[in-house]
Amino acid sequence: MGVQGLASILEAGSCPRVEALGDGDAAQRRDNLLLVDAPSVLEWLSSKLEVDWQSPDYHAHLYRAICRFYGGLQRTGLRLVLLTDSAPAPGSEAAHAARCASSLASAHFAPPTSEPVALQAYADLGLQAVRSAHSAGRLLTAWAQRNADSLFAALTTHSDVYVHAVAAVAKPWDVVVDPHGVTFHLWEPAELWRTWHASTVGSPTLPPLYVRAQVAAVLAAPAVAAAAAPLMPPSSVARSLAQHQHSSSSREPEVLPLEFFRSPPLSLRTFDDQDLAALNATVRGHLDAYGAARNGAALRNLTLTPEALPWLHPTGDAAPGASYEFDPNGKLLYGLTAAPAAPAAVAGPAAAQWFAPGKDLPSVDLAGDAAEVAAAVPERQATLAETAAAVAAALPGLPPTLVTYGALLLHAVDPDEAAWDPPAVRALLLPGVPPAAGAAVAAPPSAEEEAAAAAAAAIIDVGSALNAEDWADIDAKEVVAKTRAGPGYALLKRIRPWAPPSGPRSVGGAGGDAPPSSGVAGLVTAARAALAAGPNAPEWAAAERAWRSARPAVRQQALTDMWGCANRWLSSAAGGGGPARHLHQQEILDLVDEHLKRPAAQRARRPLHVILSTPTGSGKTFTAVMMQLHVLKGRRPAAGGGSGPDGQSALAVEQRPGHPDAILVYSVPTKQASSGRGGSG
Repeated sequence: MGVQGLASILEAGSCPRVEALGDGDAAQRRDNLLLVDAPSVLEWLSSKLEVDWQSPDYHAHLYRAICRFYGGLQRTGLRLVLLTDSAPAPGSEAAHAARCASSLASAHFAPPTSEPVALQAYADLGLQAVRSAHSAGRLLTAWAQRNADSLFAALTTHSDVYVHAVAAVAKPWDVVVDPHGVTFHLWEPAELWRTWHASTVGSPTLPPLYVRAQVAAVLAAPAVAAAAAPLMPPSSVARSLAQHQHSSSSREPEVLPLEFFRSPPLSLRTFDDQDLAALNATVRGHLDAYGAARNGAALRNLTLTPEALPWLHPTGDAAPGASYEFDPNGKLLYGLTAAPAAPAAVAGPAAAQWFAPGKDLPSVDLAGDAAEVAAAVPERQATLAETAAAVAAALPGLPPTLVTYGALLLHAVDPDEAAWDPPAVRALLLPGVPPAAGAAVAAPPSAEEEAAAAAAAAIIDVGSALNAEDWADIDAKEVVAKTRAGPGYALLKRIRPWAPPSGPRSVGGAGGDAPPSSGVAGLVTAARAALAAGPNAPEWAAAERAWRSARPAVRQQALTDMWGCANRWLSSAAGGGGPARHLHQQEILDLVDEHLKRPAAQRARRPLHVILSTPTGSGKTFTAVMMQLHVLKGRRPAAGGGSGPDGQSALAVEQRPGHPDAILVYSVPTKQASSGRGGSG
């Protein structure tokens, strides 16, 4: 299981590293291993499907989505290892059952046949899938530790990888698969920890493992959340913990004392010895898991193989106990296989950890007497297709996905090895869907083919019905003349490139070096410094202190100044008092310019996708016009015209070559659509 809230507090105020890989780019890299938390990816892909899980077409849609996603990853040349799960880890059965019930109530329920469909896709794609005896997360971190030198990233939603400080982490929803490339947004946990540690204790070092484990345990402990609310969020408790350990000289730093929680500044009076014991046990679990991952014990103990776990086969008496299936709809446990005839012959850790309903899941009832349940279920037929027909007849109204699952279960638990027929399993899950329909990974086209495709795509009809006279007539319109004579058009000739400010500048002439004060100018200055530094920086904390100490009237005036037209810090920071672009405007112009300078074939392989997301009225239209006049058209202004008094306008300084073959199409719901060619206007 992941650590609730750990990723969010570490990622706050930071940005992921963006890395794009084209077809075959990772094949020769040393760090080309991508570890995939397959259940997390499957859950994400299932949630994106627009077909209902009860539909007969659900399996085919899911299969194709899986093949598209993993096929794109394969084309980059990355070496994929998929980690899958099995039963929930000992102690997490109740949480697992609650998640299953919650998923059923949501709009994105993934039926139990999702994993068998995924396994078919993995096999068709030739992917390496390794099954964990418990959850996939612990086995993934073990693989990451043992293959650190070749690891590209861990693709997962479980934040346990943050405790282990795995080199790079990607989330499924932050991976963009294009026809000829994949873009990753990679978080680097070690760097995130250093940033958080610097803002918390003033030391930009990686916190020790025991501190990372304690922070994770505090954030995940219900007792901490209950005792702290509404006094402080668990994230504040985590900060206090890091500060305590940074200044502590304790000989046992891994063990948190009760006084830490009971004493100021936390003063969690309801936090008791039992809560502390549970929290310290969680910390010890993280430390033990890290040690097992480092020395290889986790790989040996968690990797599910017939040799490691012989009791899984239903024909023998090696199983420590019975196996069960949880029904999230009726919230009941159904028995799948019976307990062994001689349970005393099975001993060891497996027997001690084997699931016992009354002990591990006391809140869930058994489905009744085994004989009564068996009588209500149809018998396994000679073939899977016949068994599915029998299930559908015995349980009318059952969705097709669950009919399939029922038939698979009846064959899976049958001791007769002939009951499980892999080709028949695929035919039942994916009728009429050949492997090549979704799993074929097409070879990338040659450079000549890409260049020809790019040249063909460049031919766009933007209004062949208009001739030169029509365009001249449009240019002669009064509205066009007024626009060109207006302040906005004049600003386009004077505006300067973005220049990084030398430091926070305050309104009203106050110096940027002055410490934050509770006055209006001090609040605005502190707010600017905080926004530039981010939520985890000392500047952010200083701004919060200044805000809390200011009078309400001063706060209101500061807000007015921040949002009012008098807030001209950006223009004055560029020097000389002239207007300057915003940073995001400069970045998007530079991105597009550099992209269009690349060869057409390379642009076709790696298309540029940029989202400009700013509030209404913030100048997106103005940015689009700058794109046309400053980048696509990009000609230097005539001598003596449009350069401003100091000749330092963006056109004069940048002197971009222009891209006359590029076309800008600007269309928004609230404005008329317009188009312009790079060489016109």
